[in-house]
Amino acid sequence: MLSKRYAIEIFLFLGIIFLTIFSSCAPKGEILQQDHEHGTYHLYVPENYSPDSDVVVIVHGMPGSNENVAERAERYINRWTDFSDTTGAVIIAPVFDQENYASDGGSGFGGYRGLYGRNVGADEFVHQILEEVDTGLAPTSEDRFYLYGFSAGGQFTNRYLVRHPDRLLGVVVGAAGRYAFPDEETSWHYGMGSIQHQSEWHDGEPLEVDITPDPQGWVQATQLPVTVVVGEQDRPPQPCRQAHCEEFSRPNDIAQSPEYTTILNQSVPPGRYFVAANVVLSDTEDADPFPATARCTIFNGNEVVDSFALQMGESGSGAESVVFSLQGITTTTGGMTQLSLGCRKGSNDTTEISVRESPKLTAIEVGQDAFVSESADRPDDISQSPHYTTVLNESVPPGRYLVTANVVLSDEEDADPFPATARCTILSGNEVVDSIALQMGESGSGTESTSFSLYGIAAVSDDPSELSLMCRKGSNDTTQIRVRESPKLTAINVGQDAFVTESSDRPDDIAQSPNYTTVLNQTVQPGRYLVAANVVLSDDEDADPFPATASCTMISGDDVLDSYALQMGESGSGNESVAFPLHGIATISDHPAELSLMCRKGSNDTTQIRVRENPKLIAVSVGNDAFGEENRSTRLEIGEKWVSDMQELERSEGRTSTISLQLVPGVGHNPAGLTDEVQEIFRTLMEE
Repeated sequence: MLSKRYAIEIFLFLGIIFLTIFSSCAPKGEILQQDHEHGTYHLYVPENYSPDSDVVVIVHGMPGSNENVAERAERYINRWTDFSDTTGAVIIAPVFDQENYASDGGSGFGGYRGLYGRNVGADEFVHQILEEVDTGLAPTSEDRFYLYGFSAGGQFTNRYLVRHPDRLLGVVVGAAGRYAFPDEETSWHYGMGSIQHQSEWHDGEPLEVDITPDPQGWVQATQLPVTVVVGEQDRPPQPCRQAHCEEFSRPNDIAQSPEYTTILNQSVPPGRYFVAANVVLSDTEDADPFPATARCTIFNGNEVVDSFALQMGESGSGAESVVFSLQGITTTTGGMTQLSLGCRKGSNDTTEISVRESPKLTAIEVGQDAFVSESADRPDDISQSPHYTTVLNESVPPGRYLVTANVVLSDEEDADPFPATARCTILSGNEVVDSIALQMGESGSGTESTSFSLYGIAAVSDDPSELSLMCRKGSNDTTQIRVRESPKLTAINVGQDAFVTESSDRPDDIAQSPNYTTVLNQTVQPGRYLVAANVVLSDDEDADPFPATASCTMISGDDVLDSYALQMGESGSGNESVAFPLHGIATISDHPAELSLMCRKGSNDTTQIRVRENPKLIAVSVGNDAFGEENRSTRLEIGEKWVSDMQELERSEGRTSTISLQLVPGVGHNPAGLTDEVQEIFRTLMEE
């Protein structure tokens, strides 16, 4: 039997033989795609390779909607072959695929951007690739290497830098939208703090995150040559850490079921939040097949805060649209957590459905006196008018409450007679807090549905009182109307600084575009307000031409808080109606200002459109616990802040800064546009 010493000597001898064969036989001067146990990677070894050659790892950004991740990584490495040929450096481009590293950005708690992986971490995957390549080809100085990543790859690069500074020779962070800041109060992967988090991959497999970063990683990173590179024209605002965020670069088409398209993301610190979201979806004019269906959902991490599905309308009446107004109360723990708004099309639905207007996600911090009541044990069929079916009940102690409710109703497929009508109401005891009626749609286009989003302020005095959500069908309506989804009733305890304005003296007909009709006005003192509004519009029966269109807008002074346009429906099905639930956060400084709700008809629309019900405008003073738009930043501003904080950390250690930021003129968010600048930085470092 071989002794341990001889076994080791034989192993080392065989290793030397393997290294020699691998080194002499490995193709040079061409890009190779290498398979690995935990993924794939691209490799380029120049003709002038030597055992002293440096190694550069380049990390791709998020792929496009129809882009193969491996092809994106190959395009990145293609831009580096000339650099490799002139410097002798070996280039490696890992492929962070969707299955193992969540390259779509929507699962795996940020995937490779946060160094996460399904079987091994994204950083460990790189280590294994380096070991595989290093063994056969290019042992570097103390096995250290150069690292560059763009966009999401820049986030990987930044976080790898502070977790593994001892493995690096130099770093370039290209146009990252997020960084790991030298901040012990902020949890990983945005700071130095520890994090315990439960997430999951896109197929539901759990991901347990338990990380305590070493703050010395940031200190050691300040001793390396690090450059943040951003294009001068890379100006779009990044998904923000504030709790009121409008994303201007929204997707044009929502993804096919069962995948969600993330429309808005924002990170919030631990706390308890009332979260609301608005998004308008529309289908392509005269698209087929019909009816088109869609679902929108608010997520806290991977937990559902609110979700429901609606029908888009019937083909042939123009571009149909529907509004999803969602709300709920959620608690975030264990560091910064993502609140997100996502939408998807119905199963097997090939209709093109686009995101319209500017979707909105709002969050305000609330206390334990806030509640949310949700019912899965809902009634199957709502009662015949004039009787109400109680959908939800909740007892609350004396106080003043902002009350909101969401419920989705649908009629049976091809039910008759039509149109089916329904009314939903929030009651505080026997007092109406909010109530509206809507048409269900026209028979023959599948299961029609409508969403009731209600808002109001309820004052409960002396004794506990019931808040309830109730619905009924229209008078003499024999159509079976069902409660769909899980209806939701939410209440937030607010003070006397909350107001509600309701108008029974409303305009009879809204004005012709482009002029707005003012439906409601309210003057408020300087402060910060959560503002919500409800208005129901209807067209005259059998009016023509069709489809009728309308837009409603909520304004603070001259600033638009929320606005969107919707189709009224198709002629011939009775009085068509649509509800506009709007919300936003208004900051009023210096002097009192008007909050107003205004509506108008679509351009060149001669249909008479009336304001129905009692429109409502609500404002609640929320203070600085609502995160405002001032926190939205561009990649340049975020990069400047990280560089500044790291330079301050260097100064506190008594050293001269080696971290800098470079702006590339005339370049936007484009990896090809930054390549020459990045290569020149590395070329200079290699020559030193």
